[in-house]
Amino acid sequence: MLDYGMLAEGDRVLVAVSGGVDSLVLAWLLDHWRGKAPINYSVHCVHVDMDPGPGKPGTAAAEVQARLARLGLDCTVLAADLPAPASSRAAASSHRDICYRCARSRRNQLFAHAREKSCNTIALGHHRDDIIETFFMNLTCAGNISTMRPR
Repeated sequence: MLDYGMLAEGDRVLVAVSGGVDSLVLAWLLDHWRGKAPINYSVHCVHVDMDPGPGKPGTAAAEVQARLARLGLDCTVLAADLPAPASSRAAASSHRDICYRCARSRRNQLFAHAREKSCNTIALGHHRDDIIETFFMNLTCAGNISTMRPR
């Protein structure tokens, strides 16, 4: 975190929590470290609900909220804004599959929510395997050679 200057005094950090171990540990660690850090920053957890119920969070989102509550953290749940299914003709000519479009939509939701809440940093619980997977997804689905980089 120091090498890449990932946190600074006064940062408002939006932590994207999927419910997996990586993002749950990241949320806990960022919150826990606030008591020891030589800087002041705030942590705001967000979960994008892929299967919301009518007027309420879906089962997985409710579980994420409950796990974070046990850690003493609040969590905002955003209902996923899933891309509309493409027609068969458009799907045949499209180079981007549904996984790519869905992931892009979730990222855009996180960015928009961060702007709305004045969060200047977004923390994602990714590890090396995720970076390699992103590289191959971008190569095969998006037609470019790129991946996530720490910043």
